[in-house]
Amino acid sequence: MFTYDIKIWAIRSRDAAHQVRWRAGSKEFAETFRVKASAEGRRAGLLLAQRDGQQFDTDTDLPRSELSNRRKTET
Repeated sequence: MFTYDIKIWAIRSRDAAHQVRWRAGSKEFAETFRVKASAEGRRAGLLLAQRDGQQFDTDTDLPRSELSNRRKTET
């Protein structure tokens, strides 16, 4: 299922880990990075997809553009 209901939080830094968190619909997702710049890049990509008006898949947590790119590389 796809949704436009997206919330992306600020990066949460704890110890040596930096976490990017977002909600797509009613499901929350997170990715953890050791390098803060990597977390910032991931968050920027999510924000860009949201600003472009892309829907997010509530099952995989990915914006539609990343989902289609993933499917192309898997085939």
